Amino acid sequence: MAAYYKRRNQLVVFSPIFAPDRHEKFIYRKDYEDGQYPPNLLSTPNVEYGGLAFSNNKYKALPIDIEKMKPDTYLYHKMGQFIQGDKTRDKIWNNMVTAEHMRLSLDGKTIWPDYGR
Repeated sequence: MAAYYKRRNQLVVFSPIFAPDRHEKFIYRKDYEDGQYPPNLLSTPNVEYGGLAFSNNKYKALPIDIEKMKPDTYLYHKMGQFIQGDKTRDKIWNNMVTAEHMRLSLDGKTIWPDYGR
């Protein structure tokens, strides 16, 4: 998503806290269910939310233009300061920020025809 919005000349930041009042648009994604959500998440008008935690653990594809984008992992680099100090976590973090993720299937049943691209 970061690459998509940056290509449209929008400023994109990774926020370590839920702070929609600081941004024109705040995207909240959560892919795990732990029962912890920010207050007023669903009623805050400038928040767009998504991820497995909001879809009964079923992947809902993002708009196809976003799915086709090469990921921009630059946003994660600043977050590394919160990970420093543990060699195992450092290694996992470094792998994550240098990896590219792509969905094999957008519907969970068939291989996405653009996967090979």
